[in-house]
Amino acid sequence: MTWTLLAIATFLTTYFLILPAITVTDKQADEAAIRLEVPETEETFPEKGEGLGDVETSTVSMQSEGSVETSESMTIVTEVATTTEATSETEAAVKYFDDVLTYRGSDYTVKVSIPKEAKIPDNVQLDAQEIKEQEAEYHGYKEKVLDKVARQEEEIQLLRLYDIRLLVDDQEVEPQASVKVEVSYDEKLDAKDEDLKIVHFKDDGQTEILKSKATKETKNTDSDIAFKTDSFSIYAIVQNGKEVPRHTYRFQNYDGTEYKFVNSSGELVSEQIIKNGEELHGVGIPITEHQQRFNGWFEYSNNTLGNRVNFDQSITVNESKIIYVRPSMDQIVYLTVYDDEAGTIILEKDQLALKDGGVMVDLSRYSEVIKPPTATKRLVGWSLAPNGQDSIFDIGAKLPMDKDANIYPVFKESKRLEFYTNTVNDTDSISNGAPYVPPKFVIDGELASKSQPTDPERYGYTFDGWYSNKEFIGSKFNFAQPLTADTQLYAKWNPDKASYTIVYWLQSSTDKKDARPEDKNYDYAGQRYVTSAQVGTRVAPSQSDISGANVTGFVSAGFEYTQDRGETSTTVKADGSSVLNVYFNRRLITMRFYDSPTTIGANDSRWFTSRNLTTMTGLYGTSLENNGYTWKDSGTNTWRYYEYNQYGNVSDRGMTYLGEFVLPEGTYPRIQAFPSISQEIRLFKSTDKKAKTIYFYKQKADGTYPDIGNHDDTGSSSEISTLFTFSEKYNGFNVHSYRRYDITNRRNVDDDWRTTKSGSNVDTVGYSRQYDYYNYRWYNYISSQYDLHIRYQRKEFNLKFRYPDTNAPLKDFDDKKVLYEASLLAYRPDTTVVKPKPHLNGYEWDGKWYKDQTLTQEFEWDSNMPDHDLAIYPGFRKIKYNIILDANGGELADSQDTHFTLEYGQTVPKYEDISRNFIEDSQGMYYYRKDTVNLIDIVNDGKNQHAHYTQNPVSARTCRFDPGRRYS
Repeated sequence: MTWTLLAIATFLTTYFLILPAITVTDKQADEAAIRLEVPETEETFPEKGEGLGDVETSTVSMQSEGSVETSESMTIVTEVATTTEATSETEAAVKYFDDVLTYRGSDYTVKVSIPKEAKIPDNVQLDAQEIKEQEAEYHGYKEKVLDKVARQEEEIQLLRLYDIRLLVDDQEVEPQASVKVEVSYDEKLDAKDEDLKIVHFKDDGQTEILKSKATKETKNTDSDIAFKTDSFSIYAIVQNGKEVPRHTYRFQNYDGTEYKFVNSSGELVSEQIIKNGEELHGVGIPITEHQQRFNGWFEYSNNTLGNRVNFDQSITVNESKIIYVRPSMDQIVYLTVYDDEAGTIILEKDQLALKDGGVMVDLSRYSEVIKPPTATKRLVGWSLAPNGQDSIFDIGAKLPMDKDANIYPVFKESKRLEFYTNTVNDTDSISNGAPYVPPKFVIDGELASKSQPTDPERYGYTFDGWYSNKEFIGSKFNFAQPLTADTQLYAKWNPDKASYTIVYWLQSSTDKKDARPEDKNYDYAGQRYVTSAQVGTRVAPSQSDISGANVTGFVSAGFEYTQDRGETSTTVKADGSSVLNVYFNRRLITMRFYDSPTTIGANDSRWFTSRNLTTMTGLYGTSLENNGYTWKDSGTNTWRYYEYNQYGNVSDRGMTYLGEFVLPEGTYPRIQAFPSISQEIRLFKSTDKKAKTIYFYKQKADGTYPDIGNHDDTGSSSEISTLFTFSEKYNGFNVHSYRRYDITNRRNVDDDWRTTKSGSNVDTVGYSRQYDYYNYRWYNYISSQYDLHIRYQRKEFNLKFRYPDTNAPLKDFDDKKVLYEASLLAYRPDTTVVKPKPHLNGYEWDGKWYKDQTLTQEFEWDSNMPDHDLAIYPGFRKIKYNIILDANGGELADSQDTHFTLEYGQTVPKYEDISRNFIEDSQGMYYYRKDTVNLIDIVNDGKNQHAHYTQNPVSARTCRFDPGRRYS
């Protein structure tokens, strides 16, 4: 036996030497009772397996073909064992790394703890490059990560990718035992370990998910992330964000069992999961039993059906929850509604659900749609038997049902009662406020009071009853009686109170002084509302309106009321839209210069006849220059003018210069009709000699001033004048600064311009001191004369965009600062980019801008900025709709307009009754004819166009009111 075993051992040894690739399996070893020696190098594998305890999702494991399990039956020493030992001896000579490697990134640090069992040479290096978002491969990995962790992008708070490698002589190596990897960030992660996952993309194409700090060796580390691994490649660090709320809808049958349906992927499922803003998709309907009706799907909780579940509609999801859904089922009965009294034609058949064993049916829904058999018959009720043989229910009654039922209409003859409300004048209609009252049908034998409408209302009028004639002769119609024939009634309207608007206009300074009335232009100057006036009466401006007392900024010395525009009154409209425009012309101002040194009195006749007289005229506030004048040179003297002094007497006063036709206060003479107003100034030469010149400079539109010497105007002052008082000389300008020049000593008195204001004074002479030996004192005497240069700064005014109804700032259109006389074209809004938007519903912009709130005068952009703020209003108008009612072969009553105009918000009249006044004959032929007058009046179409029916095809093509006319 011993020799036999020895022979077998010798054979096997020789066999393994010849065929080293043969693998002995567990079963083979057991069956042969052979004990195989395992090389010592394999003893590390169990530890390696332990290191993979971090793995959350298992992957396919691979076994080496050289690994075998052994039996204790027998030990075989072969040449293979010898090779392994030789290998072990070689490895013993290699020095393995047993420490920690560190890699520093941009804002992160990676550490790898490598034990000697990993058998990594000690010259190993760590490389941990981050894959940035801008790199092409990032997005591919990102999609795989999101799919692996089953998250949407918005559910992820952090996702970073790293290519971690161990390098020996620039070649990648892998550990033969698990190693610990730690990742730390400069700014520590605010996350729980369970919210962190590591996705490992292996080199063999497989993917695994590792947990952070899930093993004994990793859970107590200070790093943000720690895990163990036995291979390196691409790693993704994923931090879950806030959980996205979801609703899980679980569908059940009526008895609580699962309700299965096919989803969009063709799968048989019983639930749908949605996030905020998503929709549920239809799931079909459950199987219903006989006499049972499906009402829809409803939320189910605590044995109670709740809210209806709506499909294909966006759903708000704020929290995660499970919602159970069950169908609502009802027991049903059938109601058959007949269209005729005999019950030969079915109008409608309804399936009705019973609640608590019964249901109430609203018969009015059928009463609204059923049509009487003739134009004179009306529906009066419903019967449970044909031809009204059973109890009759009112047309709006509630019918109780607990079983199937039939109902039949009951019709009776009637008389037509029509109501005309458009009775104010011949053109009155629904379009201008007349309310519509639908016709009524009074059942034969009943009182008309049952059909009496509520009193109609109309803005600007009070209702004064119904009359049987449009002249309102006799008594009001008595409704407490039955009708014996069709009847027409007419509404009587008495004028009530309504508001109107007074708008003020001031003549523009750009007009010529001799402009004809029709050529004059006016600027908007405000408005006021008169809250109550009798509708239909004529109203005129009051005395306070004419005097300008209600006009902001009105100057009585410069403007006067005019009737040149011919608008002296207006009629008050019922809708409050009446506008009364009040116009003011600029006064014509006269300057008279008496160019002679001889004395002339204030009322001397030479002010009108002397050849030494120069007369200048211009509209108030306009400049001498724009009227073709320059200030009159006084020669060697100076100008003085007459005025009323503080005692009311006439005296004279010096005048250096006037640049515009605006007179100083108190100028003599005054208008006889207005004792406080002056329209004329009389200037004469004084005996004082001119000693110095006043130069005036107006700021240019670009903000600069003319150089000294390039003045706009000049004035003069006498040798005895020692002070100059600054005053405003130009509309649209303010006195700004001055500079003096000593003409005696030929030097500048002021080195630079000095600011000043109206009403301030400045010396125009220089003084020297001299000792009076006779009186033993010092005194000052005039030793030099100063020319004076004065600058006038151009004013800025506001260009304001306003809502016409409130005068509030217009949204999206900011106010602009505009220099006086600057062109307004540069400030015209580009409405191709932004259009004015009404703040009230039912209005639209008409594409124009207006001067006034009442939108009566269009604004002219080709103009210059005036010497005051300017408001501009967009033309917002009510949206109007042309209504055309087509009877579609039917005939309307004369009181029912078929063409009219309504504004946004107004109600289109409900025409309840359209009829054909002929008996239908299925064997006959009937033609539609529309009679008309010569001119179609769309607004009042109901008064002159009528639909008629005829059996004569020739007659159908002719006009009854004009037989010679034929329709095309």
